[in-house]
Amino acid sequence: MSDRDALLAAIRARPAEDVPRLMFADWLDEHGTGIEREWAAFIREDVTHAARDEFDPARLRWELIVKPRREVEAWARALFPERWNGAGPERYYLRGFPWAVPASTDSFAGTESPVPAAAVEPVFTFAEAGLARASRSPHFARAAGVRLRGPRLGQFDADALARVPFAPGLRELDVRQGGIADNAAHVLLRSPILERLERFSWGEPGTDCRFAARTLAGARAPCALKELALHLHRIEPLLAECPLTRGVRKLDLSHSRFAHGTLTARAATDLPNLTDLNLALNGLGAEARAAVVAMPLATRLRRLVLTANQFTAPEMSALAERDDLSGLRELNLSSNGIGNAGACALFRSPHLAGLLVLDLSFCMVGDEAIEALLESPLCETLVLLTLQGSPASAEAKAALAARMGDRVRL
Repeated sequence: MSDRDALLAAIRARPAEDVPRLMFADWLDEHGTGIEREWAAFIREDVTHAARDEFDPARLRWELIVKPRREVEAWARALFPERWNGAGPERYYLRGFPWAVPASTDSFAGTESPVPAAAVEPVFTFAEAGLARASRSPHFARAAGVRLRGPRLGQFDADALARVPFAPGLRELDVRQGGIADNAAHVLLRSPILERLERFSWGEPGTDCRFAARTLAGARAPCALKELALHLHRIEPLLAECPLTRGVRKLDLSHSRFAHGTLTARAATDLPNLTDLNLALNGLGAEARAAVVAMPLATRLRRLVLTANQFTAPEMSALAERDDLSGLRELNLSSNGIGNAGACALFRSPHLAGLLVLDLSFCMVGDEAIEALLESPLCETLVLLTLQGSPASAEAKAALAARMGDRVRL
């Protein structure tokens, strides 16, 4: 085994530790080519920022502005061409190394590994059926995660997945796009896999919640689950029974449907660790929107996503008047017609002074709101402001761009 392979093996053996990754970067500096030394610099920066708090302004700038630029530089295209052979994942590098890897089930049939050597903890993304066949390959045991983008997970595949001797262990499972057959759900949610997962996503827009409620109510209680995404209709009965929601830090309920605000009423006591809530594209009615604005959970939230829920200017004014939102760091209101009045209320609120990321794209934010922003402390402290689709004048946009530079997207 070469020194390079030994160093990569050490990273695979201890994926949560930074030292092996930094040792590999040092080796690249001493023995690598010019483009590999550029990768080494990227590894160091990515590892350094990943060690910071999730909402540290320096880390946010790296993740949202700088890192996407670095990922498309010449060294990345040369070293990892598989990233460019089609529609790539939204986030390809994790702490300096390839992470989400597009995979073909047929590619696991041969003796040669289809996984790039540098993908030290790969999450495989499959766009076609055949997961059971791929899972029999020894190369599949490297999987840190599996995402299905198209094929429906059936019982045969679920049985095979439940038997795979994962090393270091499956930590992510995403079956929200193709969905999961009823009999497969019974197998999967009662298997030991669930106890190891850190991230789990299930359901697709339009999926009825009645079967899911019965199945998830009997699921194993997860030990490590931190992020949960459920995309189901009539989801409120499920949330009252589902053991998976207990203890999660990030809860994604986008594309689901709420009739009233049941989640918000029980969240303060039943979801004590929740700091990240996504309610995008839920078609919230007036009663549910009012419950969101008033929810006691908001005192603990650091990220709140409310995209495309028909929020109004008065509702945003009511949110801006809450005096317990000092911990909120990211707010996404894109595609809600809150207009100048709603945006001005947000910009002028002393309770939202801690915001670092704000998305008001396609919110009808015009000149009046931009003038209020230019007078607000947020103009200096926001790490990223998104105002795409704004009907503001060219002059107002130019003035904002001159103040905020690459921290604003217009």
